[in-house]
Amino acid sequence: MFNLITQNKNVQTKKEHQAFTLVELLVVIAIIGVLIALLLPAVQAAREAARRMRCSNHLKQMGVAVHNFHDTRKAVPPSSVGNNWCQDGQAGFLTGNVKANDNKTFDGITLFGIIFPFIEQQALYDELSSPTVAGAPPFTMTAWTFKELYTTNKQVAEGFGSVSIFCCPTRRGSGNNIMIEDTTDAQAGWECEFLGAQGDYAIIHNAYGTGNRDASGNPGATGWTSHNWFQTYCSRKPSHYQNQHGPFPVAKWEVFDATTPDWVASFRSWQPRDNMTQRWKDGTSNQLLLGEKHIPVNRLNKCSIAQAESADCSILTAGVWRSFSSGRDIRGAGRLARPDEFADTINVINAYGFGSYHPGICNFLIGDGSVRSVSITTPNRILDLLADTIDGYSVTLP
Repeated sequence: MFNLITQNKNVQTKKEHQAFTLVELLVVIAIIGVLIALLLPAVQAAREAARRMRCSNHLKQMGVAVHNFHDTRKAVPPSSVGNNWCQDGQAGFLTGNVKANDNKTFDGITLFGIIFPFIEQQALYDELSSPTVAGAPPFTMTAWTFKELYTTNKQVAEGFGSVSIFCCPTRRGSGNNIMIEDTTDAQAGWECEFLGAQGDYAIIHNAYGTGNRDASGNPGATGWTSHNWFQTYCSRKPSHYQNQHGPFPVAKWEVFDATTPDWVASFRSWQPRDNMTQRWKDGTSNQLLLGEKHIPVNRLNKCSIAQAESADCSILTAGVWRSFSSGRDIRGAGRLARPDEFADTINVINAYGFGSYHPGICNFLIGDGSVRSVSITTPNRILDLLADTIDGYSVTLP
């Protein structure tokens, strides 16, 4: 009998310990919650660090492409091969003003398309050099030609938006990043018509008027003309080329006839201008080339006249004075911007410059091929001097 009672007690004790009490479960859940709260920020930070590294690697790949272009063509790639968005009757201009859906209005491709062969995108380069869209000159990309290409060869059109190194995963994923048509702001006018491949990086733009820097390196009294971004792409006007102090000058055309302009011959005959020694006179390590451009979070995937400088338009076209899609002025907002800043600025010239979705920093490609993560608190004057290729001032990033 004693043995039986003892066995029953053992069985009862064993059964009692097979389940947790409510208090024990709550304690375990609380501990798990605390651990998750502690680990989640670390996991998110690790993921962001990986995304930021990928952004840096993309810029490095573009830096290698720029140097390979220079080794091949003995000059830096041009910021654009030019365009015919110019006024009729002025010497050195192609005739024909911009009109919406006008197949005789052409925007020459930018540096991002010019380096296609050096980032393993020869097929896309071939499409630009010998376009399949009837009536489109080589090395151009407009809303009209892109829409036609999307209609006739959707796969090729989407290929322009699938070049992964043009996108930063912190802001957007890789894949089909193209702007077909934006009707979100219901704005009329040809300034909305810069559709095509989107990207998260921009060419450093730095244009001045007739004023020079003073002894302290500050801009001269006449200021600067960054709102003439599109004019730096009118290749034949000398003052526009001379006022462009950025790292990539516009191309020059070997064939040009102002009386009876041959667009096909002109665009096909583009040539780069300066080599690194001629252009980057402050030295490769003292020159900004490309950077992450500022796009407010509520303007991502929008290309419109209403929020012009935030336009997430095609990076393959130069745009005009309100469409800073492929290039940004280094002095844009007076400093590097956070992703939530300047979201409601409407039609303000230079409202948007450079900035990223990374906390506290923005990545820039340097002339020597390195990439620097620049603090958003960096004085804008330092960035301005590093973006000016011919000012004679050598400064270092803090």
